[in-house]
Amino acid sequence: MRTVRSAPLVLAAIAIATALTLAGCQPAVVASSAALPDTVTVQGFGTALAAPDKAELSFSVFAKNADAKAAMSKAGADGEAIVAALKKAGVAKEDIQTTGVTLQAEYAYQEGESPRITGYRADVTVKATVRDIAKIADVITAGTQAGAKSVAGPTFLLDDDNPTKFEAVKRAVADAKARAEAMAGAGGRKVGEVVSMADSAVAAEAPSALERAYATKADMAGAVPQAAIEPGQLEMTAQVTVVYRLK
Repeated sequence: MRTVRSAPLVLAAIAIATALTLAGCQPAVVASSAALPDTVTVQGFGTALAAPDKAELSFSVFAKNADAKAAMSKAGADGEAIVAALKKAGVAKEDIQTTGVTLQAEYAYQEGESPRITGYRADVTVKATVRDIAKIADVITAGTQAGAKSVAGPTFLLDDDNPTKFEAVKRAVADAKARAEAMAGAGGRKVGEVVSMADSAVAAEAPSALERAYATKADMAGAVPQAAIEPGQLEMTAQVTVVYRLK
């Protein structure tokens, strides 16, 4: 007879250390279109580093029972306990969200017989956005002590209005102009006014990931070492396409 078994708690903390390379992403200079004579179209790339503004953590609980309703009820109650603990640890109500609720049957397998349902497993996952980076370890500890069976994260992020995003775009535009001037100069021309500009989505990447994992039994959920949480920096990358008129 074989049934599904639960896994131990695993916490992954991501620390950021080095920078990614943008070389070879896409061609930097594009031939002028026949519809736009005496122009040059170039792509520019820009990067900028910034400390993260916030982090996301996911806490999961599960419950098993021969009755599906009882399994869901227990998992729901455990999820509510996690939410209460996160609020007590300083996470705002609007920064807490239930991101997953699942119920699945568990089976016993016997040779020569059809699988037989032996019970049900219910899972609930709660996501928390921590806006004070210094409190990440405290929030993780609060969640595990409240009964979380697993914790995923932290995932470090920037706010939408972080000025570093715009700095990356500015550097991309400057890079595009430098490329256009180099190409125009090589052809005995000069760069004139901008005909059109377009940018791609600005992306935040972890330049490098140093992962530290801590396995903790559910009944031994102790404090998470503060030293394990290293936010490092995020690298913002921007790409623009600019069409210049040639003189």
